[in-house]
Amino acid sequence: MGYHEPVYFLITGEVQQVGQSSGWLGVVVVRHEHEGKSIWFRYAHLDPASITVKASDQVQPGERAGLIGAYPKVGVDSRAKLRYNVNAQPTKASM
Repeated sequence: MGYHEPVYFLITGEVQQVGQSSGWLGVVVVRHEHEGKSIWFRYAHLDPASITVKASDQVQPGERAGLIGAYPKVGVDSRAKLRYNVNAQPTKASM
């Protein structure tokens, strides 16, 4: 994937955080409920100007999360992290 190619949401859920997390820039964190548990999905290294969602927005699979960004320390890059959390919201440092 190259610079400014689109990144799409993979799960239905509610946006919990947009911005920066643990030094990662261009971050969108989405919470999905499954069988009474929370699944947290973090999309990172997006171009911040391309992110159009905000906290509390509902998102659907296939909806655009943003565009792949470019950062001095990592170059052109995009990452995703899935976290299955028993009950509590992860801290900004852990996501």
